Amino acid sequence: MNEIKVVKRAQHGDKEAFVQLIEQHRNSMYRMALTIVHSKEACEDALSEATTKAYEKITTLREPKYFKTWLMRIVMNESYSIVRERKRVVELTEWNREAVTETMTTDFELEEVIQQLSEDLRVVIVLFYIEQWTINEISEVLNIAEGTVKSRLHRARKKLLPLLETNEKRCSTNE
Repeated sequence: MNEIKVVKRAQHGDKEAFVQLIEQHRNSMYRMALTIVHSKEACEDALSEATTKAYEKITTLREPKYFKTWLMRIVMNESYSIVRERKRVVELTEWNREAVTETMTTDFELEEVIQQLSEDLRVVIVLFYIEQWTINEISEVLNIAEGTVKSRLHRARKKLLPLLETNEKRCSTNE
């Protein structure tokens, strides 16, 4: 069904339509939140808060065709809110690199490397390559110029290449 029609139904109080929209975008929401908060528990909190906020505010969405952008912006805001709260607490756990096993999947390795980027670069990489958003969509959701998105993608690619090569060497020596 056409997403715009489903959004309009949700705006008129159709709870099933809203649930359908959330289900449709669940994976994108999860990846975005996880990119920002770095833990499954915090990610679940962010998604819960974002879903509640989206449900309460869906009538304020002016253009139904921008639902995904609007929703992802809410997810990002809630995720950043959780990060701000967590900065007050010192985390005591640290990644144990020796615990990496041979069964590590390629997706996990890529996620690990992406997490080494600064947040501004990490977000554009996830949106562009994993979520397959256009530069224009990223520009809108992050509220930055398209040129800024392009430059962040360029800087992220430059930083990712040596990180991927280092990770590949590390994994091949573990075999």
